[in-house]
Amino acid sequence: MIRALHVLLYYASYLRILPYCGIITSTMQVVDLSKVFAPFKGMWVALTDADNVISAHKSAKKAHEKAVKKGYKEPVLFKVPQRDLPHIG
Repeated sequence: MIRALHVLLYYASYLRILPYCGIITSTMQVVDLSKVFAPFKGMWVALTDADNVISAHKSAKKAHEKAVKKGYKEPVLFKVPQRDLPHIG
């Protein structure tokens, strides 16, 4: 779960929603999920703790409902950006 939180904080900072806090734990590494998220641009995705996509939909509610129907009680939701944005800092 901490890894998923790290990924969400990273992407939130990428979208300039939150400032990026790179130090959550000293054992964490940056994970490039751009290839995983490429087919889901502009959609909400539900993720497992292992960063696997459970479901995707244009609506966060529908993506969550699909994940719950598949048996995941607490999926992590993330909105994939339409395009890559440069981020410095």
